[in-house]
Amino acid sequence: GSGTDEFTDIVVVDEDTETKKKIEKVATVLFKKIAIATHPDKMQHLSPEERERRLKMFIAAKNASTKREWYKLLCIATDLAITLPMPTKEHISLLTAKNTEIRETINYMEKTYVWVFEQMPTEKSKHNLFTEFAKVIGCVPAK
Repeated sequence: GSGTDEFTDIVVVDEDTETKKKIEKVATVLFKKIAIATHPDKMQHLSPEERERRLKMFIAAKNASTKREWYKLLCIATDLAITLPMPTKEHISLLTAKNTEIRETINYMEKTYVWVFEQMPTEKSKHNLFTEFAKVIGCVPAK
């Protein structure tokens, strides 16, 4: 993905055909509910900003639906205060996979220079880390 999608793409979990059918059925129901909530006729009374926001949500939901990104549909539905179905064990396994993916992403990010730099307590410690980083990537000749 690009930009904000980078860390939100769903992990492909091994799903049997029956599980896939159940998830797709729920995803279809969710998408229909989102489409209804974001339909222009339903938004007459809303502010132009809110209409714009909901249009973006509809486009995001359409993309998520096409890519079978059940988790994104769930997030959009939640933002629209749509009542969600009771989670099944398939949903739980998808959410668990998503949770693991996000945790691994965070663990990776916490090891980056940018993250460590941001956590440095003083300007001096930030400067020292930056100097160290510059040496590692060969921008500053090591003394």
